[in-house]
Amino acid sequence: KSCQEKIERTIPFEKGVKDIVVDLEHKTVKVIYDPRKTTEAKIQKAFENLDYTCAKMQEEVVKQSDISK
Repeated sequence: KSCQEKIERTIPFEKGVKDIVVDLEHKTVKVIYDPRKTTEAKIQKAFENLDYTCAKMQEEVVKQSDISK
């Protein structure tokens, strides 16, 4: 559980990150972000700074009107 807490205490505060969903069972984290404010590379670097590896699994595009402001 400390892995989840470490991610939840850090990644949401990266510029442009709107939300995260941590799934310990599948060892994945879904990151919802504003591409106008950050990039995949910056988010990946944030995970690497926590000593985790990171890879894009599947892209899901969400319309701006669907994102809570």
